[in-house]
Amino acid sequence: MDLDPKNGDPKPSQNPQPPLWGALDQPVPEMDLNPKMGTPKSSGPRLGCPRSTSAHSHIRGLGLDEALEPRQVSQGMTAIAMGLAQALGPDTPFTAIAGSEIFSLEMSRTEALTQAFRRSIGVRIKEETEIIEGEVVEIQIDRPATGTGTKVGKLTLKTTEMETIYDLGTKMIESLTKEKAPRRDVITIDKATGKISKLGRSFTRARDYDAMGAQTKFVQCPDGELQKRKEVVHTVSLHEIDVINSRTQGFLALFSGMDPHLTHI
Repeated sequence: MDLDPKNGDPKPSQNPQPPLWGALDQPVPEMDLNPKMGTPKSSGPRLGCPRSTSAHSHIRGLGLDEALEPRQVSQGMTAIAMGLAQALGPDTPFTAIAGSEIFSLEMSRTEALTQAFRRSIGVRIKEETEIIEGEVVEIQIDRPATGTGTKVGKLTLKTTEMETIYDLGTKMIESLTKEKAPRRDVITIDKATGKISKLGRSFTRARDYDAMGAQTKFVQCPDGELQKRKEVVHTVSLHEIDVINSRTQGFLALFSGMDPHLTHI
C-alpha cells in the first residue's frame, strides 16, 4: 500500500479491483452433469479435481453397472444362482436371503450377515454306529387299566433271514407313536440314542387295495441280521453347530436327530 507524503493517507490504486462481496452477485456458470454418474462433464482432467473411476468387477457382478446403479430387472441373475445351487446337490448348503431380512430390530446387520455366511459353509461328519434295521411285523402295547402306570410293549422285527421280538419301554413306545411306523414299514433303530427312523414301506407287504399317498416310498425288506454296524454321514452347516452348542444337550444333540432351529446365540 502506497502512502501520500503530504498527509500520510493511502494513495488510490492504479488498477482498482472489485470488492470480494461483489463476486457473490455474479451468476454461477451452468454445469453439464453426466446422466449416469451425476458428476460434471469435463473435456479433460483438471488440477485438483479427482477423476471418476468405474466400479470393481465383483461389484458389477452383484447386479450393479459401472456407474454403481442397479441393472434392469428380470435379467435371470436369481435363476442362474438357483440353478447353480441345484446342480451342486442337496449336500452343498445354499442360502438365499432378501434385503429385508438384514434389517431387523431383534438382530444387528453384522450378526445377520454372519449367520448367513455360516449357513452357507457345510461340514461332513462321519459316524459309525450300531443300528437295528428290519421290517415291522407286529407292535403290542400294554396300557395299564388305571391309565397312570408305566406302559410296556413288544416289537417284532424281521429280515429275509431272521425274526426277533424286542421289549419296549416308555420312551421307545413314545418314539414309535411319534414316528407313526405301523406294520409293513421298514425302520431303523439307533441303539446308542434310541432314535427311530422310517425308511419306507416294504414291497413284500404292499397290496393293491391299500390307501397310500403320493409321498409313500417302497423299499426292499432288509437282508442279513437285524443288528449291524453302519457308517452314517451327517452334513451340517456351521450355523447349525453354533445353535446346537448353545443348547444344554451340547454337540451330542446333532447325532440324536434334533433339528437345529434359529434362535439367539
